[in-house]
Amino acid sequence: MDSELFLFIFGFARQWFVLDGIAIFFAAYAIFFLFLLCLVGAAGNRRVLACMLFSAILAYAINAGIGALHFRQRPFVAFEQSSLITVDRDDKSFPSDHTAVSFALAVAVGLVSRAWLIPLVLIAFLIGLSRVFVGVHYPGDIFAGIGVGALSAVMISAAINTVNRRKVRVPWRSL
Repeated sequence: MDSELFLFIFGFARQWFVLDGIAIFFAAYAIFFLFLLCLVGAAGNRRVLACMLFSAILAYAINAGIGALHFRQRPFVAFEQSSLITVDRDDKSFPSDHTAVSFALAVAVGLVSRAWLIPLVLIAFLIGLSRVFVGVHYPGDIFAGIGVGALSAVMISAAINTVNRRKVRVPWRSL
């Protein structure tokens, strides 16, 4: 089913020039835009900034561990197609690093600033969907990235809140 859903979504690629351009922007560059929006949403709150940073690092590290245990070939390689963006053909597909980091950032800010949650998660989701559209990930890679990213943000947020409640003396205590 993952392959069929990929082929359905990827089937829209190269049909409309404007849609391709939007998908390429979200797949390759929107993560930087999302990061800037998260900085605005954090509004100088050092605790949220720390949560963003550590959540993104944790999500990326978890993905690296999963990728080391389970290598999945990128769909454009498996289906002998060309993707709309340039990525390493030998890089892992599962889970999506872009999606995991995007959701880690979005959820980290959204846990504190509820008004930012929906817009940031929507952008993060579009980043993930665009990665399927351009041919570099299967939908299952995106769903796994969503889970890893959101879980990382929740875990880091809980850890930071626990440290602050217990008044534990740690280097980042001033946050």
